[in-house]
Amino acid sequence: CSSDLSVEVALVVGIACWGLSSAVLWWRRWPTRRQSISLGIAGSFATAAWCLLQADPMFGLFVTVVLAVPGAYLAVFHAPRYMVVTCLLAIAVGAVEAGRVVLDGHVGSAVTGYLLVLEFNVAMPLAFQVAVRTLIADLMKADSDPLTGLLNRRAFTHAAAGRLHGADGTASFAVAIVDLDRFKAVNDSLGHPAGDAALVAVANALQRESGEAAVVARMGGEEFVVADIV
Repeated sequence: CSSDLSVEVALVVGIACWGLSSAVLWWRRWPTRRQSISLGIAGSFATAAWCLLQADPMFGLFVTVVLAVPGAYLAVFHAPRYMVVTCLLAIAVGAVEAGRVVLDGHVGSAVTGYLLVLEFNVAMPLAFQVAVRTLIADLMKADSDPLTGLLNRRAFTHAAAGRLHGADGTASFAVAIVDLDRFKAVNDSLGHPAGDAALVAVANALQRESGEAAVVARMGGEEFVVADIV
């Protein structure tokens, strides 16, 4: 028992140090993608180990829901595959703790607790993931021209400012404005569907011929703009 207690104390101290180091990292600067993922995964495994070390299986089962916190973090800021790691970890740890509760003769509590673990650690991160993807899709629609799929005027301003902010002092910012001559004649003679098709063709050509880092936008009507660091 004393050995288990020593391990548990050491684990708690380790988790506290992990939390403190994470806070210091976030306070000093935003962590890199690798650092952020590593912190989330490490926190998940440390929490899982702490749950398994609990002498009271019922307590160990119910605190497994804490794994939903790193799961939600990974779901919001990173790819779903990292969220799956915490989900599988919670399912496994919850099953172990539920089995211990069953061996103590509390079948109903084991089933209830395990269902709670599944709800928090599977349903909640998935809900966060769906919400984030929905918000991203809505933001992309708000920043995109509905016909051509290019950036709109507002989004171009933000994107161009971001490119300028990230450039070094020796770079030049080049902007080209493309305006289609006699575009009204196309609409008048061939109809608006033909005009829309022409706008889409021009947008595709500009995206294809511009560099991947270039900012391409439709400013309105038949006017386009391409900007890039050169």
